[in-house]
Amino acid sequence: KGLVSALYRDVQFGPALIDSEQPNYPLVIVSEAFCKLCGYEPWDVIGSPYSLMCSDVNDHANQALIRYLDETRASHGVSVANDIVVRALIRRRSGELLCPLLHVSPIFLVGRLYFLIVNDHAN
Repeated sequence: KGLVSALYRDVQFGPALIDSEQPNYPLVIVSEAFCKLCGYEPWDVIGSPYSLMCSDVNDHANQALIRYLDETRASHGVSVANDIVVRALIRRRSGELLCPLLHVSPIFLVGRLYFLIVNDHAN
């Protein structure tokens, strides 16, 4: 038990919600932890495309994530309901690069498809 808690003591989790029905997958809800992890204030990122924080949109992991979002949106989340986990390269507002693990899940809220994205980063 002590080993497990020691392993996760310095891990931060930051959930956010992406709107699948808007162009460029804007962030519509961000948690305080998400903002702290990425170095942005909520008002800086709400309504901004998810790619705002991608260090390099041509990065293999970021391309895989965008492809997943596109395919899931095209299928309306019905046939592609699996989650995806990728390690992406994200640029914080300060310019520092992070390589958090991103866990993305399609979710339906009031009949509308969103993506719940949870990033984690070990300090």
